[in-house]
Amino acid sequence: MNKLTSSRYVFIERSKDYVYSDGDRVRLRKDIRSFLKELTDYNISLRKLSEREVSYTDRNKILNIALDLINNDAIAHSLVMTKKLPMSDISENTGYPVEFIKVNQNLIVAYMLLFGIGDHSFLARQLSIGTKLDRSKTPLRRNQGIKLKDYGVTSVVLTPFGEFLYLDPSLRSSNTGDFITGSKPIVKPKRAMIFATLVAALIFLFIFFAYTFYQPVRSFTVMGKVEASFSFNRYGRMVEAQGLNSDGRSVLADVVYSNKTIDSTLARFLAEALDQNLLTQNSELTLIVVEGYFDENEFKGEDTSHQIQRNNLRIKVNQGDGNGFILSPIK
Repeated sequence: MNKLTSSRYVFIERSKDYVYSDGDRVRLRKDIRSFLKELTDYNISLRKLSEREVSYTDRNKILNIALDLINNDAIAHSLVMTKKLPMSDISENTGYPVEFIKVNQNLIVAYMLLFGIGDHSFLARQLSIGTKLDRSKTPLRRNQGIKLKDYGVTSVVLTPFGEFLYLDPSLRSSNTGDFITGSKPIVKPKRAMIFATLVAALIFLFIFFAYTFYQPVRSFTVMGKVEASFSFNRYGRMVEAQGLNSDGRSVLADVVYSNKTIDSTLARFLAEALDQNLLTQNSELTLIVVEGYFDENEFKGEDTSHQIQRNNLRIKVNQGDGNGFILSPIK
């Protein structure tokens, strides 16, 4: 455990266009790890520290208290030995109420650790606490920060003004120790990760819809002077159809099968086959179930019954399991 030094830290504002070297990145990450370990040693929760909002005025007061305590050897030594702040002594030395010190004690200790220990000097130099930008009365938030720690998909950052902020839980970063810039002090996900996620989602949706709506699970074949096969999905919608005449040539290629239900499909097939002279009135057909199971009532819909009645057709239905029935005009 390093002892608190007595030298007052001088704040240096970080340049906007400062670019880290590899050595700087290593030093920054080392300082971050060391600072987080110190917080743990002093029983300070980084998450609680970041979830509490502190005004700019109060933060400056807390900073001044921390710097005064760093220069007070007795109080600094007491903190190192007991891991606690002597509230009454601090109030007497600084003039601030005990209640104010008690409420903000974790942030006071955090600033003492950050600015009073030499090993954190590189991390501390990235801050510009107390500076006024663009001649404003109060510092403007530069919307930047250094990521200190991840909590699952969330992060805590330290801004140039000494704010510990808890980030939006939907965003994350992979570069610990880098400055974060943007419209808000958040870490944006990598573009490659976003693109890969979108592609994976589109592929999943394509496979899901293809399997759900275009996967044939039931089919039957109608045989006679013209032969046609029809396949349906699990919801009773047609997904595939093919018609052949007695010469084996493809026919009915231009047929649009209504709303593609079993009833409308079979009825439209009969109507088109009759219209193209592939079937004649009084014809007899055989319908064989090739895959799955069809209830008898599925073939007795209004459209199919109308075609059978109108053209005096007779269809023998073979369920494929030895059972069957006949569709014929009602006398």
